[in-house]
Amino acid sequence: MVLKAFYWDRLRYKEIAEMLQVPPTTVHNRLHQAIVSLQKKTFRKMQGLHKSIYKFLSMFIIMTSQLELQLGKKGLTPEFLQQIKRRFDNPRIKNIKISVLRSAREKGRETVKYYAELLKNSLGVKFTFRIIGFSIFIKKWRKARE
Repeated sequence: MVLKAFYWDRLRYKEIAEMLQVPPTTVHNRLHQAIVSLQKKTFRKMQGLHKSIYKFLSMFIIMTSQLELQLGKKGLTPEFLQQIKRRFDNPRIKNIKISVLRSAREKGRETVKYYAELLKNSLGVKFTFRIIGFSIFIKKWRKARE
């Protein structure tokens, strides 16, 4: 329903939310879940394809199904760090995107770099990070990185 309304009828989140009588964030979450579900179903049907196409599709699904978190005004709390560690305990999770909200960055990009370093130090040597804009992308490797 949400997919059809968003892509076919070209309705906005707010319009769909009013139609379904739910908050816009619920519409966003349902849309994301529907897209991921379609990707997985398509992936299963295409497993019989040539090996290189299969590899490309598996990389695409991994990239599009990364987790996204938001860092708010409370900053890096022990609970937030535990949540990230728990999510990385799942062997299928290799990447997490953390959006640093305006309320959490007093000094702009310097604060984002500070948070990224703290995250890396608390997670360990198997993790690296990359900062793009005000987002921190954390990657888990199989072996330790320097």
